[in-house]
Amino acid sequence: MPTTLIRVAAGATSDVIPMTPQRQLCVGPAVLGGSVLVETSTDGRTGWTRWSPGTITQGGSLYMGNAAGFARVTATTQNANAFMVDFSGANSPNIDQFVNVNNVLASANATTEQILLSFRTPAGFLPTNFAMQIALSISLTNNVNVKTLRLRVGGVGGTALFTSPSLASQVNYNAIVGLSGRGDGVSLIGFGPGASGGIGVSTTAYATATQDYLNNEIEWVITGTKATGTDTMQVESAVVQIF
Repeated sequence: MPTTLIRVAAGATSDVIPMTPQRQLCVGPAVLGGSVLVETSTDGRTGWTRWSPGTITQGGSLYMGNAAGFARVTATTQNANAFMVDFSGANSPNIDQFVNVNNVLASANATTEQILLSFRTPAGFLPTNFAMQIALSISLTNNVNVKTLRLRVGGVGGTALFTSPSLASQVNYNAIVGLSGRGDGVSLIGFGPGASGGIGVSTTAYATATQDYLNNEIEWVITGTKATGTDTMQVESAVVQIF
């Protein structure tokens, strides 16, 4: 099912976004150093509550589970982008697409590892035997400063299942990130060793992780680490498929 882009101008708040158990919201600044706030409400009119991360300068995602409600997004300092992901029918024999992001999600002005894109798989959504593939296009400031891209399972503090080679002196980076569930509900393996950038041969072993992907909601994050905070490192496109 479709992923819908919602543009939010600096200082503005989006229209009310209906949320269902088959929808999630992926958000982030559209400009380097911008910040974003997501709020939720049960009726879409009153009782707006800030989400637990508060105002963020990196990517984030919202899934309300079975408690359907409403959300709205505020771009507090710079333009922001929000992607309403309708995954009803995804992970079925006829539909592989899960998330389809095709506009900018910018990085924070920071040298610590920061989230560029966050998305979630609900509890009970993934089968024991699954494969996930992510096609990524990233644009970068072309200078000698080191930059590294990762996919982590379990949020920014989770295990890296993909790590790029050094992205210094590059203007863009296209990668295919592959991973799979090994059939027992807890074992994950990533097929993108850093020396190859996801495709080709490598002397680096495949990364593995242990995560209960059957019974728990899982946050998957594409992160960027920059040696210089003011450098650009942003998502231009990210297509997530589940097989």
